[in-house]
Amino acid sequence: GHSHTAFIELWNSRAAKCITHQNTTSHNNELTVLDLHGLTKAEAIWTLSERLATYFAPVPAGSRAGPPPLKVITGIGVHSGKRKAVLLPATLSYLKSHGWRHEYEANLGQIIVKGKVF
Repeated sequence: GHSHTAFIELWNSRAAKCITHQNTTSHNNELTVLDLHGLTKAEAIWTLSERLATYFAPVPAGSRAGPPPLKVITGIGVHSGKRKAVLLPATLSYLKSHGWRHEYEANLGQIIVKGKVF
């Protein structure tokens, strides 16, 4: 029942973290890149929300400007079952609905996130 569902969710989140870590390694551990390849839509949105919260954490008063833009790689859907992008539209929708300033780089399967809209 419920305990099995919680157990499955726990292992799925661990798997998502492993995939994200592997993707980061393939980008030379670049902290300004978040590669969501290989994640489900739900895992990708969860990973994105967690990363945005830490990457764009509030800067203390008197500090320099915030971090550089975050490049979010979603891909263009080549590896999805229907050969249609799944992560890209979901990611764009999430960013828009949560007030993130971003630019979509057409045909590259990546989004540049610049911070929150104020």
